[in-house]
Amino acid sequence: MVCADTSFIISLERRETAALEKIRQLEMSGDLLCTTAIPAAELYRGAYGSREKAGALQEINGLLERFVILNLDRNSALLWGQLAHSMRSDSIGERDLFIASISTLIIRRS
Repeated sequence: MVCADTSFIISLERRETAALEKIRQLEMSGDLLCTTAIPAAELYRGAYGSREKAGALQEINGLLERFVILNLDRNSALLWGQLAHSMRSDSIGERDLFIASISTLIIRRS
């Protein structure tokens, strides 16, 4: 299982060669492609800020169809609370910490 962050999905949207090659490799290997609701929300925020809102929304919808979208649940919220408390640092943003908390628990279950 691979859990993509916002930056990777934006690279796909921009059709950057490295991202396209990586996604092809992952799809061919049968790896489950995941992201969390956090990057999805960030992408939709960007689409709503676009001059071409309808087209941007359609593009984001198409990109996200390739991914299983993981959501925050009680266990990942608990992990987030533990990590946020223990880190006491701004070295990782809260949204990235949510992504890590959600994906870590899912990967552990696999």
